[in-house]
Amino acid sequence: RETYEFLVQTKKADDGTYSGLAEIAEAEGNLSVAESMRQKAVEASPKQPHRHAELAHFYLAHNRPERAWEPAKRASDLEPGSAKYLELSLEVAILLGDRNEAKARWNRLRLLSDDPSRFQALKDKVDAL
Repeated sequence: RETYEFLVQTKKADDGTYSGLAEIAEAEGNLSVAESMRQKAVEASPKQPHRHAELAHFYLAHNRPERAWEPAKRASDLEPGSAKYLELSLEVAILLGDRNEAKARWNRLRLLSDDPSRFQALKDKVDAL
């Protein structure tokens, strides 16, 4: 923690520093600080899809899918060939009950991955909307 805080104080913090501070804050149960640090990690490196995905996963872990949509979508937009980011955004669309968005994302995902059992499970969720 001290190393991360030193980097912030000396203005040498980067997205990894903020992500590390977010992990520490979340482990300590300080969710508002964890959220803030996740957002700073995204701001420090806005073109890195994994930082957007981390923020989306944070929101999902804390039952806030409505907040997870934008970072999940952004991660998949930044790396459109990534099945993992597309699946993340699909899962959020399903949780939000957005059938049209979920169906469109499922159709894209099935072209990127070759796991038929996973496809069927996701299709079943989309069809249930």
